[in-house]
Amino acid sequence: MKRKNAKILIIVFLIIFIIPNIIIVGVSIIDQQNFYKDIYYHLLNPKVKVTINADVYIDGEPVEIDKNSVSITMDDELNETGLGSITTEANKLTIKYRASYGNFNYAFSAGDYKVILNLPHFNEWEVNEYNYTISIDTVKQEIEYAFEYSYPDDQTYETITEK
Repeated sequence: MKRKNAKILIIVFLIIFIIPNIIIVGVSIIDQQNFYKDIYYHLLNPKVKVTINADVYIDGEPVEIDKNSVSITMDDELNETGLGSITTEANKLTIKYRASYGNFNYAFSAGDYKVILNLPHFNEWEVNEYNYTISIDTVKQEIEYAFEYSYPDDQTYETITEK
């Protein structure tokens, strides 16, 4: 009886652990793609999918961002599901968020100004980072946005940064 139980345990172990790994490695070799990275990237990746960093300056001087004024809407509807964290430190705002796909509006107050960023998130499994420097010139009545946007390459998952 014990021998029969041992055989059943070995078969279950093979079915659950060994055979799926052999299949994944075999498909990886044949397709020249790393399926372990795919599984990690799409399914097991950390909860933060979107990070927004913003620095705000008025007439060249850093201006404090009001943490309580930060709002996030998705396609014009309040979306609080997936919100990771909002932190502010003087003129620096950081929002970390797990987002589905769609257009997101991030609004916040900096000094006497309300700043709105409308950013897309194309895939719910993609990890994006937006780095903004927002300069407000009160004399010229202009706002300048300088930004970097990073996202992973679809094949290699290496980070690509665009300005």
